[in-house]
Amino acid sequence: KYVFAVFMSQFLLYSLHAQSRQLDSLDQLITKAKTDTDRINLNIKKINILSRSNLDTAIYLSKQQLVQAEKLNFYKGIIKLHNQLASSYNFKGLIRTLYKKNSWHTGQKKAYGAE
Repeated sequence: KYVFAVFMSQFLLYSLHAQSRQLDSLDQLITKAKTDTDRINLNIKKINILSRSNLDTAIYLSKQQLVQAEKLNFYKGIIKLHNQLASSYNFKGLIRTLYKKNSWHTGQKKAYGAE
């Protein structure tokens, strides 16, 4: 049991360290992004990494990026962010939060061809 516990703790520490390096690298790329859509796409990658360890931060960042994608009519980004939000809320057991009455925004309707 002791060996297994040591192995697991080492594995978790390595995973967190690797994840931290990935996030730092993405943060640098986000800062240097030349277009808004590039910045949103890089943030989507960051959200995918964050969703493995910090769902609340992933949800918060997804909502922020969704607002930006809707302002730009960046439909591919809107769809990816909605998928990420649905996945995060589902993992937290809060999927019904997304399906409240009148939850369809104009950007969602356009992105999904509902307008």
